[in-house]
Amino acid sequence: MTINTAFLMTSLLIGSLLSTISLAKPPHGEPPQEAIDICMDKEEGEKVSFETPRGDTLEASCTRKDGQLIAMPDKSHRRG
Repeated sequence: MTINTAFLMTSLLIGSLLSTISLAKPPHGEPPQEAIDICMDKEEGEKVSFETPRGDTLEASCTRKDGQLIAMPDKSHRRG
């Protein structure tokens, strides 16, 4: 095996591993702690509002995700 072939194979292996690792991460990361805390004593579907780190007031609903309630922004506040 030549050095070029070994380099190519190593590069392909590393690239494959990195793409697998990036696919394992949630696309938007974990919800902010505020979104979890505000729904701690709430029922699913209950409306809540809280201040974002930027100082905006966010209207949201408590939604079950991965076994816990989190505040999910109402559709009128989602970017898209």
